[in-house]
Amino acid sequence: MATIRDVARLAEVSVSTVSLALSNPGRVSQKTLERIRIAVAQVGYVADPLAQVVPVEIDLGKPVHDVVPVPGRDLALIVHDDARTVLGVLDLTTTATAPLLGAGQLDSYAFSPTGDYLIGATRGVARVGFVALDNLHPTDFRLDDAPAQVLSTANDKIFVDHGGPLGHATIIPSPDATRSQAIVLQGFLTNGLLDQDP
Repeated sequence: MATIRDVARLAEVSVSTVSLALSNPGRVSQKTLERIRIAVAQVGYVADPLAQVVPVEIDLGKPVHDVVPVPGRDLALIVHDDARTVLGVLDLTTTATAPLLGAGQLDSYAFSPTGDYLIGATRGVARVGFVALDNLHPTDFRLDDAPAQVLSTANDKIFVDHGGPLGHATIIPSPDATRSQAIVLQGFLTNGLLDQDP
């Protein structure tokens, strides 16, 4: 695979001149630009698209602990502290940020497979929160027991693990489901149960 050095050597110019000609051709003489174009064609040089990326600095006004991309969307969840109490959403296209008001602390979170919802849970609180990422509208789903972890499945169901040693989970069919539509599973982890002392 040809490198920019190969182009520079063949065109008899510096690597920085080749880089300048490829990124801003108006700043290089026509004669030099033509030599570089011929050299690029002869060696088959293809510029690395990642090398062309110019980083954009976004000032959020606070330190960022974690950035989590939203699947299938140009959005990312931003977490400002270890306790995960200050959250926001970053639009990667416009670099605009929006706070997630009322989200509180999220000990466990996931995104719906389509990236339409942030799903979150807090230890000791018997609910799962949903935030619609299109309008940042929060809703709650009340549970009988506090969750230990939330997971989003490929078919858009939400699996809430309550952390019981024998298996205790709630399956929520969708973010807009009612409690009567949820399925509660208990005692489904029986591996080695009979081998334990009473």
